[in-house]
Amino acid sequence: MDQELIERIVVEVVRRLKALSGEETSDPGDGPAVRLVTEELVMETAAHGGREVRMVVGGIVTPLARDALWREGIALVEVTDVERGGAGA
Repeated sequence: MDQELIERIVVEVVRRLKALSGEETSDPGDGPAVRLVTEELVMETAAHGGREVRMVVGGIVTPLARDALWREGIALVEVTDVERGGAGA
């Protein structure tokens, strides 16, 4: 695993643990850009009042996620590696 993937996993695990313990969590759309947008991510973003999901350029959006984005009125924002704070930053 590369360092970036490990960091993303750690962030997600901490976010989920906070949610389980009832602590305030941030909008998933405020997090790092993802490579795969799923319906679950979109619905979680909507549940937290988020208005956008960030995806790396060239990422994959599942058909159910695309439907959920439209249905929930959530914007899909594509960002480059530099914009998301990747190795090029």
